[in-house]
Amino acid sequence: MDCKITNHLERLRFEQDIPVNFLARKTGISRQAIYEIESNKRVPSLATACKIAFFFKKNVEDVFPYFIED
Repeated sequence: MDCKITNHLERLRFEQDIPVNFLARKTGISRQAIYEIESNKRVPSLATACKIAFFFKKNVEDVFPYFIED
């Protein structure tokens, strides 16, 4: 079995009208890293995932759900 991480980061940003620059400044995560996480080119560390979830006042699992592939 293979576990994949997905994310709802881009959707959350657009729903709350939050520019990537603002999110980057508030979380200390680079704009490039945020774009890479949104496009699933980068899996965030637990610390990064927690910062993002905290910013949105969500559980980490709500922002970064996972699924299992056979």
